[in-house]
Amino acid sequence: MILNFHKKLLIKERGHACQECGLTKWRERPIVLELDHVDGNNRNNVKENLRLLSGKIYPYYFFGFCLN
Repeated sequence: MILNFHKKLLIKERGHACQECGLTKWRERPIVLELDHVDGNNRNNVKENLRLLSGKIYPYYFFGFCLN
């Protein structure tokens, strides 16, 4: 799947961490990372439009809530 490719590539380049909060582990285990499209367009897969978010933060962005 293309999104898995992008996710693996971003983890390799940016590290296994949430790009919003910096979290890398939860209870001594690696966190689950979700691939997020910054502009909301899931067909726009350019690197600048992709970010890795923890499974705890991703729903806030996916459903349109702002944490700040």
